[in-house]
Amino acid sequence: MSRQAKAALDSWLTNRQNEFRNIVYASTLSDDAKHELYGINLRYAWHERVDDEAHHMARRLMKHLRKRHRMPDLSKCRVMDIDGKIAQIEDARNTKCERWAVVSTLESGKPIRVPIVADRRLDENLFLNDETLSNHLTIRFDLEGNPGGRLITTLPKAETRTQGETLGLDWGMDCMLALSDGRLLGVRMFEWLKQRDVELTEPTRALQRNGVKPSESRRYRNLQRRIRACYRNEIGRLFNRLGREQVKEIVVEKLDFRNPNLSRRTNRLLTRTGRAAIAAKLKRIQELDGIAVTEINPAYTSQQCSRCGYATRGNRPTRDLFRRKCCGTTLHADINASRNILQGWLAFHPQAGNRSYA
Repeated sequence: MSRQAKAALDSWLTNRQNEFRNIVYASTLSDDAKHELYGINLRYAWHERVDDEAHHMARRLMKHLRKRHRMPDLSKCRVMDIDGKIAQIEDARNTKCERWAVVSTLESGKPIRVPIVADRRLDENLFLNDETLSNHLTIRFDLEGNPGGRLITTLPKAETRTQGETLGLDWGMDCMLALSDGRLLGVRMFEWLKQRDVELTEPTRALQRNGVKPSESRRYRNLQRRIRACYRNEIGRLFNRLGREQVKEIVVEKLDFRNPNLSRRTNRLLTRTGRAAIAAKLKRIQELDGIAVTEINPAYTSQQCSRCGYATRGNRPTRDLFRRKCCGTTLHADINASRNILQGWLAFHPQAGNRSYA
């Protein structure tokens, strides 16, 4: 728990540090004053006991940022990771459960034994997929306060693939993934999300009119949980599909999960869920499938023509359509962006060979 608390505080401090830097950068202060403030911010020295103008200004800025963003509430942390120093996983003998989690307490020699019920999927993975049981226990409390324990397994890392295709990947506006080979994946998911967005928005407005926080409504929480689960499952399904194909490398940009056809609340929900799910899945396909993942600078990928290379806003007459009048290129805007991502990578890896999409 101490590591989780430290990670939450470190994340909060880093975010405030970034906001501090952005405020100073956009200000009309002199270059010397900005330089001093940058140095204070870099050292997290906003509250140093130094009586000069720069530190006074730094303290006022941080006071302003703390009013806008409260410190993380660690009492709401619902996940507790317990490693082998605290919890030992043992096979059970002559009992109805299959395993025990022996959790250490503050009293020496008096551990707590928690029964772990049988999990068919866990046993299948241990038997069929060369997985091994890790000496690690995760306890998660749901929104109703009910605890649930999970065991963690480990898999041997796959060898990096040397044969196959390199694909550019872009987050689509009307699909989940747009690939440089012309495929749009997860189109039906966004249609489903639009329907759930209506279901989420209407009760939210009714609750707010009655002075009730949406988070206090069980119906609202269940719907949010359903959206998160379906979204993560679809991301996993699509990347599992790519993992079974002859692909050796995926080139991605910093993904933006916002969609103008969805409400702000739903976009915030998808952004938080999507970033975590995509990051976890990209890491997983590297480790388990041997597919390399490369991130590139996303600048102008949506405005640049993937055929002639000319970039201008006029190339996007509509949100979904890309049209370059001079060279005659007309295609889906998300596919054009994914091809620009791939070609941006190929520019620094000419030995990989180029590909024409005429």
